[in-house]
Amino acid sequence: MDTLLSDIGRLDGVNGGLITDQNGTALFKSIEAGNQLSRSIAACANTFLSISARQFKYAVFSRKNNTQVLIFPFGSNYFLAVFRHAAGRHQETDLIAGRIIAMLAQSKTQ
Repeated sequence: MDTLLSDIGRLDGVNGGLITDQNGTALFKSIEAGNQLSRSIAACANTFLSISARQFKYAVFSRKNNTQVLIFPFGSNYFLAVFRHAAGRHQETDLIAGRIIAMLAQSKTQ
């Protein structure tokens, strides 16, 4: 999982990420605030899963400090949160999300 976060961290504009379980425990993180945010990320992701598990590919939240948080389901019991500097480049969000989804799919086959 550390390798996955390292690979994702190399994407343009990505500041870091974390992997959390469904209870909000940060398992792997590449950002300092990971422990503080992991419960909120799990709560958001669990809400999306309860609404539509099949439709939940990723969720995006914009923050006041020009960053975005992208949350992805990861495996059957985990969530991946990726933090990126948006700075008005919201059109790139779908592109980056597509790359991350491909990376997650590739990590399942390895």
